[in-house]
Amino acid sequence: MKTRTGFVSNSSSSSYIVGINTVPEPCPHCGRGGTDLVKLLESHDHWETSLEWTDPDQRIAELERDNVEWRAKGWDDDVAANQRQIDMLTEAKDRFKTVMEIAVSYHDEFLLHLLTEMGKNGEITILQGEE
Repeated sequence: MKTRTGFVSNSSSSSYIVGINTVPEPCPHCGRGGTDLVKLLESHDHWETSLEWTDPDQRIAELERDNVEWRAKGWDDDVAANQRQIDMLTEAKDRFKTVMEIAVSYHDEFLLHLLTEMGKNGEITILQGEE
């Protein structure tokens, strides 16, 4: 039996943990600014694309609760995978303005392209997931 660590995705989406490097400032003249990824995802309506969470402390607490149960069951590989994610999130929450998990449909070409471009422009850092 193969044990997967990290994200397990079905055939229609991938998960990304993203750190936001900058918050877009609106233009003082026209009011337009860069892309506010959180607001965009909250209003984005695409099948199987969703904003999973934006509170790394809450996610860390969930992973720690899972680890208590999983240690008792002897699931050492899963505990180790969770601990790696806890360590990454602990570092990321101090480094980035916002840290979030996004599930992106493989068919959501707009958001996949946007994430790629925002990464190239230095607006976001993809911490976990496909690049």
